[in-house]
Amino acid sequence: LVTDRFPGADEIDTSYKTTLDVIKAYPNLTGILGFGSNGPIGAGNAVREKRLGKKIAIVGTVLPSQAKPLIMDGTIREGFLWNPTEAGYAMVAVAKLVLDGTPIVDGVEIPGLGKAAVDVENKQIKVEKIMQINKETVDGLIAQGL
Repeated sequence: LVTDRFPGADEIDTSYKTTLDVIKAYPNLTGILGFGSNGPIGAGNAVREKRLGKKIAIVGTVLPSQAKPLIMDGTIREGFLWNPTEAGYAMVAVAKLVLDGTPIVDGVEIPGLGKAAVDVENKQIKVEKIMQINKETVDGLIAQGL
């Protein structure tokens, strides 16, 4: 880790400009973790422009359809995303559990998604169901509408 986070405002142009500044300030930079679906795209555009795709690894949250060119040329090494369809099913499943009187506690089974980590105090339910987006998976995810 070379520094604290740099704001990209989840905007492609801001992330692009910030990445160019970071590359200049940190010539030994070897990786960027982008948040927000536009962060890795802006960073990828900057890294591609500077022809540093083999030196600087970019990973982060992306939309497959938007990131495909950068994934296929290796600029974005891997992306991550949750499936919005599965998230919708999860919300309905949790509502049904509540209506059925099932306690929503740590380890509760969410149908189709597995066991959930429940933080009652902060009203959060989390499951480990992240999709990996890479050269092997991107086309199939795009075919699903992602």
